[in-house]
Amino acid sequence: MPALLTAAEVRSHVETDLDDVALQRVIDRLDADLVARIGPHSGPLTEVVYGTMRSVYVRRPIATVTSVREGDVIDADATVLTAGGHYRLWAGEGRLERLPAGALFATVVEVVYTPVDDRDRRKRVLVELVRLDLAQSGRLHEAVGRDYGYTALDYAAQRDALLRDAMPFLILE
Repeated sequence: MPALLTAAEVRSHVETDLDDVALQRVIDRLDADLVARIGPHSGPLTEVVYGTMRSVYVRRPIATVTSVREGDVIDADATVLTAGGHYRLWAGEGRLERLPAGALFATVVEVVYTPVDDRDRRKRVLVELVRLDLAQSGRLHEAVGRDYGYTALDYAAQRDALLRDAMPFLILE
């Protein structure tokens, strides 16, 4: 799957001396990191979550649900659930609530859904990740007597903060 942004699109936000091929390699690498950390840019997605509760949550807000199945394992015998009869969808929360009231989901729940389109947010984060990546100086510390000192930005912490910004929900890792 191609990256969300091209070198030309990034150049409209970031100044760099890299040629388009090198810049696209940076974009592709950071885009792959973004997908690895928070999932594919578009759906449909399949998530298998732990049940035994009244509600289960997927990682992203839901645009549409394709299917929901539950069981002790997800196999050909897993129970297919229907919206309104077996669960209520709280799309903006990425939550499915088991019906009737008080009922619990089985041990394992598989949700196939299309997430809300968040590509604009991801593009913004990807531009900032590229900007951060290109700004790395490689210096841990530099000083010249008492006249000059240098303290580098914590790039790892800044990168993690940008990746968290791309996630709609808190994910505990």
